[in-house]
Amino acid sequence: DLKKLTWPTLVVAFSGDNVLFKIATDAIFEASPATDKQLLTFDGDHMGLPTLAEPKVEGRPPALAAVGKWIAERFPRR
Repeated sequence: DLKKLTWPTLVVAFSGDNVLFKIATDAIFEASPATDKQLLTFDGDHMGLPTLAEPKVEGRPPALAAVGKWIAERFPRR
């Protein structure tokens, strides 16, 4: 039940996703009660794969870099 999850929350979306549409990722983000939450959107198709349209843009490299940074900022190494 998303309404009970209050720990830091990151929602990652891709602008050309043809499976999980923007309206869904926006709803997930809005439904999260976390005080520390962020929605990041990157170019790319579903799961960050290259888009079918030109220019073929792959979203995985920038998404992975941003997710790694987000995690490191919230959960530093001990």
